[in-house]
Amino acid sequence: MERGRPHLITLYCRPYLINLYCRPHLINLYCRPHLINLYCRPHLINLYCRPHLINLYCRPHLINLYCRTHLITLYCRPHLITLYCRPHLINLYCRPHLINLYCRPHLITLYCRPYLINLYCRPHLITLYCRPHLINLYCRPHLINLYCRPHLISLYCRPHLINLYCRPHLITLYCRPHLITLYCRPHLINLYCRPHLITLYCRPHLINLYCRPHLITLYCRPHLIKLYCRPHLINLYCRPHVITLYCRPHLINLYCRPHLITLYCRPHLINLYCRPHLINLYCRPHLINLYCRPHLITLYCRPHLISLYCKPHLITLYCKPHLINLYCRPHLINLYCRPHLINLYCRPHLINLYCRPHLIKLYCHTSLKFTCRPHLITLYCRPHLINLYCRPHLINLYCRPHLITLYCRPHLINLYCRPHLINLYCRPHLINLYCRPHLINLYCRPHLINLYCRPHLINLYCRPHLINLYCRPHLINLYCRPHLINLYCRTHLITLYCRPHLITLYCRPHLISLYCRPHLINLYCRPHLITLYCRPHLISLYCRPHLINLYCRTHLITLYCRPHLITLYCRPHLINLYCRTHLITLYCRPHLINLYCRTHLITLYCRPHLITLYCRPHLINLYCRTHLITLYCRPHLINLYCRTHLITLYCRPHLITLYCIPHLITLYCRPHLINLYCRPHLITLYCRPHLVNLYCRPHLINLYCRPHLINLYCRPHLITLYCRPHLITLYCRPHLKLT
Repeated sequence: MERGRPHLITLYCRPYLINLYCRPHLINLYCRPHLINLYCRPHLINLYCRPHLINLYCRPHLINLYCRTHLITLYCRPHLITLYCRPHLINLYCRPHLINLYCRPHLITLYCRPYLINLYCRPHLITLYCRPHLINLYCRPHLINLYCRPHLISLYCRPHLINLYCRPHLITLYCRPHLITLYCRPHLINLYCRPHLITLYCRPHLINLYCRPHLITLYCRPHLIKLYCRPHLINLYCRPHVITLYCRPHLINLYCRPHLITLYCRPHLINLYCRPHLINLYCRPHLINLYCRPHLITLYCRPHLISLYCKPHLITLYCKPHLINLYCRPHLINLYCRPHLINLYCRPHLINLYCRPHLIKLYCHTSLKFTCRPHLITLYCRPHLINLYCRPHLINLYCRPHLITLYCRPHLINLYCRPHLINLYCRPHLINLYCRPHLINLYCRPHLINLYCRPHLINLYCRPHLINLYCRPHLINLYCRPHLINLYCRTHLITLYCRPHLITLYCRPHLISLYCRPHLINLYCRPHLITLYCRPHLISLYCRPHLINLYCRTHLITLYCRPHLITLYCRPHLINLYCRTHLITLYCRPHLINLYCRTHLITLYCRPHLITLYCRPHLINLYCRTHLITLYCRPHLINLYCRTHLITLYCRPHLITLYCIPHLITLYCRPHLINLYCRPHLITLYCRPHLVNLYCRPHLINLYCRPHLINLYCRPHLITLYCRPHLITLYCRPHLKLT
C-alpha cells in the first residue's frame, strides 16, 4: 500500500479549502504543515487505512460511492465484506432493489456473522425483529447469557418490575418467559402500565398508525396492538385520517398538503426566515409547493446568499468532478434528487454531487404533496394553544385556531407568546420562573449574574407559581394519576425545583417519596443511595452483590473504581457480561488487535488482564502511535486528564501549538468577552485579539448582521437579552446600527 497519500493532503487542505476553513491565520489551525501529518501523514495511513481495513467500507463497486480508487485502501478490505452483509440479511436491509444501494452481495456478511447470531436475538424474537432469515442476526439462544444471565434478572427485573415493561402479552416481544423477570415485575405496573395507561398508548385503531396489518409482524404482533393503539388514543396520535400517516402510500397528504402552506409559510413571516435572495438557495420555483410557497421563496434563499453557500470555489469543494464519484455514483442519483429536486439540493453543478437521475425516486417523487390535512388540524392545534406558541398573527404559522387548545392554555400565554421578545423570555412574572435569588448561587455566582441572570433575570427560573405550570391539577392526571402524583409532582416538589434547599435536590427524605415510593425504593433510592449521589451509602443501588457481575471484573477495580468504588462498578464476575471469552473474539480478533489498543495503551484502557478484551498487541498501531502521544497531553494536564503514565497518551508539550496557537487565542474571546466566556486566566486559552477576525471580520458582520437581519437577531429590546452593548460589536458591528 502506498504510503503518505499526497491526495489525502489535498482532500483536507486544498488551497481553495484554505480560504474556506482556514483563513491564512487559520491555516496553522487546520492545515499547518505539521498538521498534515495529523490527517494525512503516511504513517496515518496505517491508522485509518490499514490494508485489512480497506475492504470494510469500500468494495470495488463502492469505490466510486464513498471512496475513489485511492480511497479503496482507506475504507474497505475484502475480508471485511462479510462484516456488513450476510445473504439472508439482504431481505432486511437490502431487498433486491436495495441490494445495489446498501448491500452488495459481498456486504451480506457484515451484520450477521454466524458467531454474531448469538449476540442479538432469540428465536422467539424472530417475529419481531427478524424474518426467518434474520433469525441468526438478532436472536440466537445463547445471547441469553449476554442480556439475561440469571444474575442479571435480578438487576432489571425485581418482581415488582415485572409489569413495568412487559405485560403478559409483551412477553413474546421483549421478554420471553425467562425474560419476564428481566423487565417486568408486577407492581411496577402502576408506573408504566396502569390499566388507564393502556388506553394511553394503545387504542385499537392506532393499529393503523404504527401497526398496519402488514406491520403487525414487524413492529406489533397482535398482542402488541393493545400496547400502542387504544381507541381513544385516536385523537391523540392517530385520527382515522392519520392511519395513513405511517403505513399508507398517501402519507403524501400528511406532509405535503397545499393548505399546510399556510402552516409553515405565512407572508408576514417572510421577513423572519425568508429574504428573497434566499430563494435560489433552498427553494427553486418548482419546489415552492414542497417547502416554500411563493412568499417562502424569500424565506430561505436570497440571491446574494448564493455566494455564501455556492461560491464557485465551493463548487470545487463539494462537487469537484473527481468527488462526483465519491458521493454520487449514477445509481445514487435517483436516491436524493428527482429532476425537480435537482434545484433544491444541487444546483446544476451540484447535480453530480448529490443527485444522480435514478436517486430522484427515493426522496422526491413527483407524487409528493404537501403536509397538513384539515383533519390533522385537530391533532396538533387545539384553540387554547394559540396563545402558547402563536400569537394571533402566528396562528396561521404553527397553530390553526384549533391548535390553540393543544399547546397553550390561556394562562400559559404569558410564558411563550408575549408580543415582543422581552416579554417572551423575561416578563416580570417569568422572572420568577427560572431564577429564585437562592438559585443565583446555583447557576450564576455573583460574577455570573451578568452572564446568565441579569437582576431582572434572577427570578427567571423558579417561582412557586411555576408549580402550576408543571403540576396543574389537570396535569396531575396526565403525568401522575393519583398513584403517580407522588412520583412527579408532590407539593414538596416545590422544594425540589425552586427552593433554597435545592441542595438536597436529589436525596432529601421527602424526595424519596418522589422517585422512590416504598415499592420503588429498591429500584432507585435505597436509603444507602444517599451515599452515591449525596450521602455516604448509595453504594448498594448500583452494586448489589448480584450486580457485581454486571459491570466489572475484579481487575477492573483499578480502572474504574477506587477501592471504595469496587462495589459500585466492578464485582469479579461482571467479566462474564463484557469480557466473556467468546466476546474477546468479537471485539479483538487478532487482526483487530492493532485496531483498538497498542501495547502502551494497556496502562490506559486495559490493565494486563484487560489486554485480551480491548487491546491485542497489534491494535496499538491504531490509537496510540507514538507520534499521537504528543497530540492530547501536555505535562501540566497530567494531573487533570492523565496520571503520569497517561502523560504520553493525552498530553505532550507540542500539542500546545495545535490547540493554543497564540493567534487562536483571539478566536473565541474579545477582551469584552473575557468576562463572558473566559476569565482573565482563560483569555489565553480561548481568546486572543486577532482571532476576532475569524468570527467578527467586517465581511462576516454582513453575514450575520446585515442591516435587515439586525431586527431578526438583535432587536433593541433583545440587545439586553442576547447582546449587551459590548456583545453588539461581536455579532453586529457598529456600522450595522440596530433599529
